[in-house]
Amino acid sequence: MKHTRGKWNEVSEPHVDRGNITINSPGDRIGEVYNNCPEYEANARLISAAPDLLETLKFMIYIFDRDLGIGTIGRKCCDDAIRAIIDAEGMDYQER
Repeated sequence: MKHTRGKWNEVSEPHVDRGNITINSPGDRIGEVYNNCPEYEANARLISAAPDLLETLKFMIYIFDRDLGIGTIGRKCCDDAIRAIIDAEGMDYQER
């Protein structure tokens, strides 16, 4: 599964949408975070950062995955990152 490419950003127009935050990428509306909980601004920032976080995890795996020993904390971190990538991209573990 591929996500919408490009830089995602959050846009708040309180006079238009009651404080809800819209998540956009160039040319596309990704979604909207509703002003219905105290964390809605932090949630919008996290969603906006998702493509950058995913690419950073992929790069980290590319650099470090092959050099880590079994049972090390680094191996566990890479395995956790791989699982997060699999979840984000809608794959199952065998597709990796």
